[in-house]
Amino acid sequence: MKTFLLIIALLVGSISFANAAAKPLRICAPDNTISALFYVGQSKGFFKPSDFEFIHRNNGKLCQDAVLAKAADIANTAEGPFTYLAAQNPPIRIIAVHQISPETAIFARGDRGIVSPSDLKGKKIGVLPGTVSYFFLYRFLKHHGMTMQDIETVTLQVPAMGAALQGGQVDAISVWQPWGYNALASLTPAGVSFMDGEIYSWHAPILASDDAIENKKPQIQEMIRVMLKTEKFMAENPEETKKIIADQFKLPLAFVSDMWPLYTNKLFLDNSTIELMEGNFKILQESQEDFKAAPMPDFHQFVDPSFIKDIAPERLTYKHP
Repeated sequence: MKTFLLIIALLVGSISFANAAAKPLRICAPDNTISALFYVGQSKGFFKPSDFEFIHRNNGKLCQDAVLAKAADIANTAEGPFTYLAAQNPPIRIIAVHQISPETAIFARGDRGIVSPSDLKGKKIGVLPGTVSYFFLYRFLKHHGMTMQDIETVTLQVPAMGAALQGGQVDAISVWQPWGYNALASLTPAGVSFMDGEIYSWHAPILASDDAIENKKPQIQEMIRVMLKTEKFMAENPEETKKIIADQFKLPLAFVSDMWPLYTNKLFLDNSTIELMEGNFKILQESQEDFKAAPMPDFHQFVDPSFIKDIAPERLTYKHP
């Protein structure tokens, strides 16, 4: 009888494990160009709905929050939001980086006397703290001899930035695409933009919860394989890729074609993203009261190179100091 009960228990456990393993990997992807690889992969049918469930938010910080809330397993985001989060020692790991771009820029009204960076002094600028919006703005001002105290910052959620700029509530905004393009599109007179990849380019890490790493390892490995497949397609079919992105975000194809060289879409893992976050954290220590006494997090503790090592070892150059 005991043997029979043991067999039943093992069968029930096996069924439960199979059901858990069969659950799709939940990927949170922002509704902007940082998710180009995921949108292209979905469009081409590479990400099978039976294996992957996509959740969309309007920025990477909200995707990061979704992972923290256990509403998603994976977050596609920029390194900016994780810079803030690392100080809280979250149960999240960086398993890869898949995109780099200098696209974040300052978009300004043309009727507020803004024709050069120095004209931003004293102006109201919309920014979203906790994101690359803040880190680009800080670096841009510093590069041009200004500080955050030389402007009036207005905290805005990304979807509200365009309306605030068009309605005159702010003189400029610091944001990424396609929000910047959409904000300038209907301005009269025409607006101006300031972008500088020499100052700052964001990195797009793939964040995985500790729970997903423990319980959904095969699904994460498959995600990495599909990402590599999509990356190859994008490299070999640039015109179709640009059309997919233009259609997804309802942008002119000519604009996407002009912007496309700004995006490096390649899956990898090295030390550069950690170095960028360390630089970001120094900015927080210099500019935000809550962080002035905060110690620098050990960003290396959040790196899990095992997935890249197993699937694409040639893409792994990360070294733990």
